[in-house]
Amino acid sequence: MNKINIKDLSIIGVLSSLAFLCNTLAASFITPLLGDIGIYAHVGPSLLLSGVIFVVMLKKVSKAGCFIIFGAVFSILYSLIGAWQISMVIMPAALIAEILLMRQGYRSYPRIVFAYTVYGAIFALHPGFFVWVLGQSGIMAQFSDIFNEAQAQQLVLNYSSIGFISKVVSFTAAFAFVGALLGVLLYQKYFTEQHKLSQLH
Repeated sequence: MNKINIKDLSIIGVLSSLAFLCNTLAASFITPLLGDIGIYAHVGPSLLLSGVIFVVMLKKVSKAGCFIIFGAVFSILYSLIGAWQISMVIMPAALIAEILLMRQGYRSYPRIVFAYTVYGAIFALHPGFFVWVLGQSGIMAQFSDIFNEAQAQQLVLNYSSIGFISKVVSFTAAFAFVGALLGVLLYQKYFTEQHKLSQLH
């Protein structure tokens, strides 16, 4: 497999930024609608929208390292809006997904869908990561504009429950799976050689 070049970096940068925009817009609209569960549930619908763009990006470039760069772009953009802490979850998730795509995985639709689903499941745990690493006092110090004391306590309580964690991961993974699957179907319909040939007839 060839190495990533400047053109590839441009494609990854533009499409990753577009996926990030879809992700954040979806989160900003969906989170308030979901009320108290918004902070846990908004990731799933966000990943569904960005998953379509993500698959197109991966197939357009189809080179090792694409997922890592995708994660790096997301991390940079999150840092620019003041949420740099999320990069501590995104980069490990992107690295694991990249490993899943080793040995020609970028050429396999099922492996792309699986890798994105795993990435989404890990990304869903970012509130839990803050609980496990920062604790309640750390959460209130780092995210004082988001959580009051009662909300921080509830967050710690939720992410101390295996049952709750399983529900969040399953919910988000399902949305990520559907998003990647839709991306595959749209890519096959509009971007493959078969589609281009059919347009000539």
